[in-house]
Amino acid sequence: MNFLPDSTILSAGTVFVLTTLLSNFVNNPEYQWPLDYLTSESYCRSSICEQNACLASMSNSLPQFDYIIVGSGPAGSVIAYRLTQQFPDRKVLLIESGGEPLVNSIVPKMWAFNLNTTVAHKYFAEKSFHYSKAFKTGTDCMSGNQIGGSTGMNAMMYHCGNDRDYNDWAGITNDRSWNYENMLPLIKRTQNNQDPKLTYGKCAAYHGTDGPLVVSSSDYDLYEDNLLPILKSIIKEGNIRELEEINCGPPYTGFTHIQSTVNNGERESAARAFLVPIKDFPNFYLMKESFVDKIYFKKQNGNLLVKGVNVLTKQPSCSQITLQAKREVILSAGAYGSPQILLRSGIGRENDLKKCKIPQIIDLPVGYHLSDHFMTLHLFLLPDNQTSTPEGAQAFFSNEGGRFFTQRSGFFTTSGLNHHWFINTKDSNSDYPDVQIIFGLLNQNLPDFDVIFKDKYGFKDEFANPAIEANKHFSIIQVAIVLLHPESEGKISLRHCNDPYSPPIIDANYLSTEKDVETVVSAINILNEFMNSNAAKNAGIRQVIPNLPECDCYPVNSECYSRCYIRFFSQNLWHPTGSCRMGFSSADNVVDSKLKVFGVERSFDTPMLRVADASCLPSMPSGNTQCPVYAIGEKAAEMIISDNF
Repeated sequence: MNFLPDSTILSAGTVFVLTTLLSNFVNNPEYQWPLDYLTSESYCRSSICEQNACLASMSNSLPQFDYIIVGSGPAGSVIAYRLTQQFPDRKVLLIESGGEPLVNSIVPKMWAFNLNTTVAHKYFAEKSFHYSKAFKTGTDCMSGNQIGGSTGMNAMMYHCGNDRDYNDWAGITNDRSWNYENMLPLIKRTQNNQDPKLTYGKCAAYHGTDGPLVVSSSDYDLYEDNLLPILKSIIKEGNIRELEEINCGPPYTGFTHIQSTVNNGERESAARAFLVPIKDFPNFYLMKESFVDKIYFKKQNGNLLVKGVNVLTKQPSCSQITLQAKREVILSAGAYGSPQILLRSGIGRENDLKKCKIPQIIDLPVGYHLSDHFMTLHLFLLPDNQTSTPEGAQAFFSNEGGRFFTQRSGFFTTSGLNHHWFINTKDSNSDYPDVQIIFGLLNQNLPDFDVIFKDKYGFKDEFANPAIEANKHFSIIQVAIVLLHPESEGKISLRHCNDPYSPPIIDANYLSTEKDVETVVSAINILNEFMNSNAAKNAGIRQVIPNLPECDCYPVNSECYSRCYIRFFSQNLWHPTGSCRMGFSSADNVVDSKLKVFGVERSFDTPMLRVADASCLPSMPSGNTQCPVYAIGEKAAEMIISDNF
C-alpha cells in the first residue's frame, strides 16, 4: 500500500495519523492486494518475457486469456469477480493503468486527501469563462488511477437513482432488461447492506444483504452535536418531507441521510470488495500500472474481428505487449478512458480520427454525448463549541483518532457528507428530482483545512484564504447544489496523437443551455430560503459572501448575482457518463443494449468487444453514479456468462 506522495505539506498531526495507518494496515490481509502478473513467477516463465514476444505483432506464442477486462473500477472489478468464480477453468485478466491505493484511502474522513495525487488521472476540461473561474486549473476531471478505480478515492456516497432513470434506459435501448424492475435484483446482488432499519420492513425490498459490497449508515455523526438538529428544525419549519432513505423506492424527493460504502469504519472500495476475495484464485490475473493503448482488429470475410489488445507497461525489459483474448475484451476504463482506447483503435468519427492520421474502421460517435453532474458550491458559517480553540480542536481530533484506531468508530469513520435533499425546482409535487443538495461539515480549526481548499479542491488563493481564515473562528457548512439531469453535453477527443499517455481533450460544455442555468439558479433560491429560515438564523448560521468584483454590480442573492456566482464556484462532481453511449442503433450510439460495440463481429475463434462502465449510460442517473455502475458490472457479467456458458 502506498503512502501520500505530498505528505510534506501536511500538518504533523495528519502525518502521524498516516504513519500509524501504515503500520496498522501493512500486514492486514484485507489490504493485501492481488499480485501483479508482470512480476509473478508464471509471467516470468512465459514467452512474454522474451524480447521478441514484446513486439506489437500477433504471435501464437503469446499468452492467451479467455477474458481481458480493461479497468478495475466498479464495473471492471465486478465483472472480474463474477467471471473468475463462474469459470474456474478459464483465465480472467484484469488490466489496470494505476497501482495500489494510498494508505489514507482507508479512512473515510480523509477522502479529500486522495485528490490531486498519483492515484488520480489528472484530467482537466478545456478552460472556459463560463464555469470554474474560482479554481486554479479550471474544471478538474479527475478519475481513479489505481486498483478499484474511483471507488478508492471518492466520497463513498451510495445512491442508486430513481426508478424512472432505469425505465428511461429501457426505453432508449428498446430493451426491457434495463428497466428498474429488472435492474433492482442486480443492484441488490452487489449489496451487503448493514443498516437493520433498511433491511427490514418497507425498505427491505430495495436492499441486498448477501453481496460482496458493504454499504452502511454512519453510527457516528458530528451533526448530532450541532448541525443535524438545526437541519431538522429547518425541515420542520419549512414542512419539508423527510425520507427514511432515498434508496427505498418512492417518494424520491425529500431530505434524508446518505448511505456510504464504508465497512467497519473503513472505506469499502471495489478492490477490497471484489478483488481481494479472488486474489488467490489460480485463474485470476491482474496487471498493474499497465496501460492499454489500443485494440487490434482483423477483417475476415467482410467482418471486423478483434485480435487482441496492445499494452504499455513500466517493465523496462518488456515495455509493450500484445495480448490475445479467446472470448471477450471488455472495456471498463471509464467515461474518459474507454473512448480514448476506441479512438486510438480507429473507432470514431472520421474528422476526429483524421487529425491523428488514424484509419477509420468503424464510424461511431465515440467521445460524444459526454455529461456530468454539475455542482455549485456554497459556504456557510456555523458557531462550534467543540473545536472553538486550537487546543480544544487538538484534543478533539486526538481523541477521535484514538477511537478510530482502537474501535473503528467516531469522527474519522464518516466522509462528513452525511445528508442530502432531493428537489424538483419546477414542480414541488414532482417525484422526479432535478437537483440534489448535499450538506457537509468542516469543523472549526480543522487540521490541514488550507491543504484541502488549496491543494485538493484547487481554489485560487483569493478564494481559499478567506475560507481558511473563517475556519479559525467557525465551522464551515459546505453545500453542493448538483444538477442531476443536465441538457448540456460535451465531447472527448485525442490531444496528442503520438502520445497515448497524454490526457484527452475534454470539451465539457457545462451550462451551455438556458434550461441548465435556470435550474441551478432556482435551486440557489431554494437553498437561500432554506438557510435563511428562523431556525437557521437562531443557530447563528451565516452565508459566506466571496469577493467577486464581476458580480458586485448585482444585489447579493438576486437572480443576476446567482447567474454570475455560478460561473466561479462551479465544478463537475467527477461523474462523467455517456461518451460511449448505449442505444438502439448505431446512428448516434456506440454500444447496443448487450454493451457490444456496433460493427464488431465475433467468430468461433475471436472475442467479442464490449464497453461496460459509466460511459455507456444513455442519460444521467438521479444521484451518484457509483451504485449504477456497480449494477452495470453485474449486468455485463450476467450477459457475458449467458453468451459464453
